[in-house]
Amino acid sequence: MKKFFTIFIIALSFAANSNAEIPPIVTTPGACNSESVMINGVCWAKTNLGASSPTDYGNYYTWEEAKKACPAGWRLPTKKEIESLINSGSVWTTRNGVSGRLFGKAPNQIFLPTAGFHNSSKKVVYAGDTGYYWSSPQSNNGYEYYLYFLSGGASTSYDRRIHYGFSVRPVAK
Repeated sequence: MKKFFTIFIIALSFAANSNAEIPPIVTTPGACNSESVMINGVCWAKTNLGASSPTDYGNYYTWEEAKKACPAGWRLPTKKEIESLINSGSVWTTRNGVSGRLFGKAPNQIFLPTAGFHNSSKKVVYAGDTGYYWSSPQSNNGYEYYLYFLSGGASTSYDRRIHYGFSVRPVAK
């Protein structure tokens, strides 16, 4: 009981201080449904754009195409959201014969397949070995961040947005 009153008093003091900054609550009201999963306050689609299942690679997009390809109510994830996804934990795994990484913690997990990427001549390379997924927003120097992963781990990197076609895993607006 003493612990309850101590916490209550601290909460009242915090609320009474008009200069106190209350941390924002991250929510996506009504956005997550049977086609999406909430991980660290972000609602992630269960499939890549252009894919019919979580293990399908889907389509490849340049960064400019990716910005326009997201359907209504969806967008490219930010670099911060991708970093949050990476920090949620991931394991290298195989689903239906497709290699990829499983991000998040059960039951809130998404599988991202190792779709590789389209190189400048539109040839798919590194499929089955690595995954490349675009993020936003646009940088000023002609380079864009993306999620990069392989069997050893996941991270963000950056490259010129005009040269490659990467996968897109959208998030709810």
